[in-house]
Amino acid sequence: MKTYHKCFNPLTSFLIMLLMLCLSAAPCLSATPGWNNVPKLLKQGQGVEILNDFVYATGASCIENIRPDKAHEMAKKKSLLRALQLASLSGSCKVENPGWSKKDQLHFYLIFSPLAKKIEFNEIQVIRQWEKKDCNYTTIAVPKQEVEKIPCEFSDIKTAVSRYLEYGHYTDSGLLFCLKNTDPYSLLRRQVETALANLLIENGEIAGLCFSNKQNQEDDQKLIKTVSIQNRLHRANKLVDLIKLDLSQKDDLTNSQNWEDSLVQLVSAVKLAPENGKAYLQIADWANNFYDPIVAIYASERAMRDGIWLKEALTRKVSYLKKIRSDEKEVFELLLSQCVRVPDDWLIVCWSEAWPESWNKALRIMKNNPVANIVAASLGQSIRSEPMQPPAKFARAVSLYNKSDSNDDLAQVLKILFKACEKESAAPEVYNLIGACFRHMGQYEIALPFLWQALVLKPGYDLALTNLGLCCEKLNLMKSAAFYYHHDAVVNSTNKWVNSTYSKFILKGEK
Repeated sequence: MKTYHKCFNPLTSFLIMLLMLCLSAAPCLSATPGWNNVPKLLKQGQGVEILNDFVYATGASCIENIRPDKAHEMAKKKSLLRALQLASLSGSCKVENPGWSKKDQLHFYLIFSPLAKKIEFNEIQVIRQWEKKDCNYTTIAVPKQEVEKIPCEFSDIKTAVSRYLEYGHYTDSGLLFCLKNTDPYSLLRRQVETALANLLIENGEIAGLCFSNKQNQEDDQKLIKTVSIQNRLHRANKLVDLIKLDLSQKDDLTNSQNWEDSLVQLVSAVKLAPENGKAYLQIADWANNFYDPIVAIYASERAMRDGIWLKEALTRKVSYLKKIRSDEKEVFELLLSQCVRVPDDWLIVCWSEAWPESWNKALRIMKNNPVANIVAASLGQSIRSEPMQPPAKFARAVSLYNKSDSNDDLAQVLKILFKACEKESAAPEVYNLIGACFRHMGQYEIALPFLWQALVLKPGYDLALTNLGLCCEKLNLMKSAAFYYHHDAVVNSTNKWVNSTYSKFILKGEK
C-alpha cells in the first residue's frame, strides 16, 4: 500500500498560520476604521454612532461672510472640533428620557455637543473631510474605551438644559427640544419658554405669538375689563370669521401655502384684540400642522385666556397632549367629557357658553365675582402678571380655613377669598387656598383651574402641585396624579404636609 504525503512550501504555510491567527484573535486586517466602516447616516451629514469598538462622529461647520481662503481652513477646524465634541458626549454621557427615540437621542447630542469641552484623545482617526454646499464636514473614529474615560458633561437632562440656557448661542429647534424635556410648571421650563419666545419674536416667527409676554398687574385688570365688554372684540371676531370661511373653501389644509394669507390676517386679528381667544384657535391649528404640537398647546392656552372659548380650546389641548403622550391629558379629558352648555337663564357672570357640569354648584358661590369666574373659564390661564402678596383679608381666610369643620364653613372662606381676588388678582397663595377649599368640599373638578392659576403665577409651587395630585387621586386619575406628585418641586419640598402626602401616594403605588 502506498502512502502519499502532501507538501506545502514555507511561504504557503506561513500565510495559513497568519490567517488563522487573525481569525482567532483581534480583527487585524480591519483594526483601523476606514470610510467603508462609517455608518451610512454619518456619510450624509452630522451625527454620531457607536459601532463595535469605535465611536464614529461627523461634525459640520458652515461659515459665511469670511474670505474664502480663510473660511475653508476655519470650517475644517470647526467641523473637526464638533466631531470630537459629538464623540465625547455620546461615548461618555448616558443622559436619556423615557420614551426617547433614537432620533431624539441623536438630537440631544447635536444640540448639546457645542457645550462639551475640547478633548484631546490619545487615539483618533480622521477618516475623511468633505464639503457639501457651503458646509465642511469631518468624519472621525475614536476607540470606545478612550471616550469612556471622559467624565460626562451633564448629570441629567435638567443640568444640560440649564447649561444650554447659560450658553446663549441657541436655536429654536434646540430650545424646542429643551421645552419638551423640562417639567411643566417648573422655573426651568419658564426660562426655556422665555428664551424661545424671545428668539421666535426676534426672528419674526408667528409661533412666538403662542407664548405670553410678561405683563404687569394693570394689564391683567385691563384684560378682565376688556373681556367683560364683548362688543370691543367685534371687529377681531369678524376678521377671524372671514379667515375661517376662506380656509373652509380650500381643498387641502395640510398644504402650508393655503395658510399663507390667513396667517397674515391672523396677525392683524391678534394686534386688534391681543387677548381674543378666537384667533389663537386658528393659530393652534396651524402650529399643530406645521410647527409642533407642544407649541400648539401654548396657542390653545392663549385661546383660553378670555374665558369664552373653553370647550373649543380644551378640545384642541387634549388632542395635542395625546400627541406628545403626556399623562396630564387624563385630567383635561375628564373636564372635556363633562362640558355642557351653560343655561341661558342663569343669573351668574359666565364667560363661556359651555363648561363642565360638575362646576354647577360652585357657580352659585362664585356669583358676582368676575375674577374667580374668568380664572375658572380660562382653566387658570387668565392672570399672567408678576406674582403679588395676598391682601390683608387673606390672613383671616387662612385662620377660618384652619378652624373649619363643615362645607358651610369652607363656603364662607371661599367668599372671603373671592373678594381677595378682586382686590389682588395676582396672588398665587389665594388661588391655591381656593383650590384647597373646593378639594375639601369634594368639588375636585372646580378646584383644578384655581390650582393651575396658582402655578401659572408661581411655577414650581409645591402646595398647588400637591393639591392637584390629591384632586386627581380622588377622581381616580392616577396617571395625572403621578404627573403632579413626581414633579421635582414636590419630591424635593421641605414642607411637611407635602412630604407626608407624597409619601402616602408612593406607598399606595407600592401596595
